[in-house]
Amino acid sequence: MVVEGGALRGVFSTGLLDGFLEAKFNPFDFYIGVSSGASNIAAYLSEMTGRNRDIYLDYSLRPEFISIARFLRGGHLLDLDWLWDNTIRDIRLD
Repeated sequence: MVVEGGALRGVFSTGLLDGFLEAKFNPFDFYIGVSSGASNIAAYLSEMTGRNRDIYLDYSLRPEFISIARFLRGGHLLDLDWLWDNTIRDIRLD
């Protein structure tokens, strides 16, 4: 299975892989994930239904992650280091 990354593609694969988990569908013997796809594959292989949904619907909407004010002051719009550190701490892969 190959899972690509990138914004809306990552959202799509999160739902698809959670559906696979709920249906107990895993006929694959080789997995490749890129960017958010790698995180989605990791949660799928750990059988953590809902993990990445929570990241997209909770963590990625927090002001610590996405901040127009920070961006306008010359910083990053998205703080991927914050996202990674906090999700690994709070909902660590099993």
